Amino acid sequence: MAELAATLSVVAETGFPRLREVVAVSQGVGRSAEEDRLAFDLEVIIAGLQQRLAAGRPA
Repeated sequence: MAELAATLSVVAETGFPRLREVVAVSQGVGRSAEEDRLAFDLEVIIAGLQQRLAAGRPA
């Protein structure tokens, strides 16, 4: 998430609004319980995809 936040910081503020929301939620900005769950789910999915890629298996 830190890399994504850094990348978004150099893009126009109107670009990628949904990705900006995901980053904000992952950083705990204005989170609700539902958003906490979404952030957790996304982290699990991303971690799983990273493991598959590291093992040389297609995502």
